[in-house]
Amino acid sequence: MPKFLISLRTWLLLILSFLLAASVAFNIYLNVIKTKIAYKASVFITYDIGIKNIFFVFPNNFLLSDITLTPKDTSAQSSTLATSLVTLQMSIWDILWERRLAISTILLDKPQGTSDAWQKFLNDNANYLIALLQELPRADVHLVIKKAHLDPAKGIEPATVPLVVNFDFLLRGENFLGKGAVYSSADPEPLQLNFNGALTSHGLLLNQCTLTSQKTYANFWGDLNSGNIQLKGHAFLNSRSQKQPASFLEKLILRSANPKTSPAAEPSIDIIDIDAKGRMRFPKLQVDRLNFNLNGFPVTAKADILLASPPSWEMTTSLDNAPAGTNRIKNFKQANLNLSGSIANGTVQAQGKLNFLFEKTKEANFPLEKIEMTVPKISFSYDRYRRLAMQFADGQIAISTIKNRYQISFAELTALLNMRPDKLKIIDLTAALYGGNLQGRIWCDVARFPIRITGNATLSDLEANTLAELLVYFSKIHGNLDGKLQVKSHPGFALTGDVLINDGRLENFDFFKWMAETFHIPSLTNVAFATTAAQFWLNAQGNGLTDIEINSLDVGLTGYFNVDKNNLVASKLSLSLSRAVLQESPKFNAILRMFEEDVPSLIFDFQLSGNQEAMNFQWLQSEFKQHIEDRIPNFVERMIDRKINAVLEGKTEEAQQPAPQQP
Repeated sequence: MPKFLISLRTWLLLILSFLLAASVAFNIYLNVIKTKIAYKASVFITYDIGIKNIFFVFPNNFLLSDITLTPKDTSAQSSTLATSLVTLQMSIWDILWERRLAISTILLDKPQGTSDAWQKFLNDNANYLIALLQELPRADVHLVIKKAHLDPAKGIEPATVPLVVNFDFLLRGENFLGKGAVYSSADPEPLQLNFNGALTSHGLLLNQCTLTSQKTYANFWGDLNSGNIQLKGHAFLNSRSQKQPASFLEKLILRSANPKTSPAAEPSIDIIDIDAKGRMRFPKLQVDRLNFNLNGFPVTAKADILLASPPSWEMTTSLDNAPAGTNRIKNFKQANLNLSGSIANGTVQAQGKLNFLFEKTKEANFPLEKIEMTVPKISFSYDRYRRLAMQFADGQIAISTIKNRYQISFAELTALLNMRPDKLKIIDLTAALYGGNLQGRIWCDVARFPIRITGNATLSDLEANTLAELLVYFSKIHGNLDGKLQVKSHPGFALTGDVLINDGRLENFDFFKWMAETFHIPSLTNVAFATTAAQFWLNAQGNGLTDIEINSLDVGLTGYFNVDKNNLVASKLSLSLSRAVLQESPKFNAILRMFEEDVPSLIFDFQLSGNQEAMNFQWLQSEFKQHIEDRIPNFVERMIDRKINAVLEGKTEEAQQPAPQQP
């Protein structure tokens, strides 16, 4: 072998040995000073950095294994972040000779942490990170995040479904571009992100930012200039057709593998003409204007968002009726939402007010003016079955018409919503209200727009009198109430149900009060009963009670009592009064003498009509009335009939005498 080859091989071995020895020595040195490196790196942030090992891999790779970021605040140790490996690519020449740190590539492999921990890190260190980016020299930088695990915060998301994030960002001079994807084990279809833009002297220009998935497409563009934000765009949810494979015959004849399309199972949500303007003064984001069109409905919003720890917000939103088209809702005018709250310990805490306003109309429908829901305490979390748990405390729901107001108040209400992507959403309800309990279920048909709602509920152990704010009839009723409710929103709002009241009393009930005052029967102003049952209804045509049945020792009542949208009464009632009650009235003593002592009670049938505030009472033909007619001679029948009518109608005998003939 020629000597020069031997010499060359020797030199190569020497060089490799030197490089290997230098690399080993350099790695030993790096691991000796790793604590010092970690300390200096953590001086400017609110976290202590821990590094298990540092390795240099020729020619320009630094590998940092088992990195941990632990809050310096000992009360927030649960906010620790970790990553198994960080790879930094940088120029050794720049470090040793030019004393300049020029990192060309940063690779984070499987960083892990809870959503709360990531949020806290960004909130506490955002200003420093922004300043660091501004001070770095304008050089190409490549940032890659592989399989970052965003574990759910305790209580706010299902513990079994962490999010996985991939992210790739490239900065070339003043221009940047990036892409990313977010997915979970429950929904492996990723939400993909693509964006590009340019850095400016006072901020950045976003040329395009798209979000896409199987059922989602969104596109945004705008700029950030000296803290002022402008953003425009559009978004379409559930708008992409679901694919079906082409039939075998189509493939054979057309030689085409193009899939057919079929309409999506869920309705499309189209958000267009997005126009937002705001100001960013970290940690505060102020949205001065946010306008967009939601399926034909104009929407406006404002918000103040504090990106601190914990984050909080205040927002107001208004939705107007669609000016035209199939989505326009008859008689609907506007919906308004005021909501404020914060996120703390993995739970959303808020308070809010929601109202719906309606156009005044003379048409024959439910004359709604306003539906309003006010809840001073709201919280959102997830239960162990992955249902969204919404808890409301000390809330009220009020329905106002042109003439009346109906209100439901509740001390505590819990709604559990199944988050599966079904077109029929199911909400399970439990509530403490009016001294009792409510359990129910609501079905929301989200495949239609507006959403159609149907619900059932069971009531138990309520105090009947406290329901007066919902239906005025209950203002005169006391007792322990059980019942069932049914509600639906289509084709029009309707509330129906039945109630059973035990061991109660009727206090100044309109009909009994009229009987007591007209016939001098004081006991009818306060009637104790064993049970009272009825069915009630409330819809576009009015409200009422049907199948009324009151069982009492001395008083019985059956029939119906309905009030239409014009406040006009239509009612027929059958009243049973015992001898003990009738004997209180001097006017009824004459009637009682017509019957034997073995007749324990008398039955009167009445018809009620006219305005609810001034009803007309009419005595109807009945077995009792027929019995009286059968007991008297024909020649005096009509005279006795007039006397009984006079008593029941509250007229005096003098008023029954014929008026004298005019000469």
